Amino acid sequence: MATPQEIFQRYVWAGAMTRNAAALAEMFTVDGVFEAPLAPAGGAFPRRLEGREEIRREMAAYYERSAPDTGRTVNVDKSRYVLPRSSLAAPHLLPEAKHVAQA
Repeated sequence: MATPQEIFQRYVWAGAMTRNAAALAEMFTVDGVFEAPLAPAGGAFPRRLEGREEIRREMAAYYERSAPDTGRTVNVDKSRYVLPRSSLAAPHLLPEAKHVAQA
C-alpha cells in the first residue's frame, strides 16, 4: 500500500507537474470526488467533480484551455510542493482521503 507521502507525490506529478488528466483521474475510485473549495466559484478551475470519468474529462478540458505548454521541463528538485509531516499525523481529519485509490 502506498504511503500518504507517495500518494501526494503522484497527485502533484499527475496534476501540477505533467498536467496528465488521465493519470490524475486514475488516482480516484470510480465514484471518487475531487474538490477544490478554495477555487473561486465560476472560475476556470473546477470546484467539484464527481466520478473518475468526470475528473478525467474536466481536468483535461481545464489543462487544454489554461496556459499553453511552453516546452519547458519541471525541475522537481526545486519544486515547492510538499506534504508537511504534521498532515500525516492525523489522517482521520481528512475524510475525503477515502476517495483516493490506495494503489
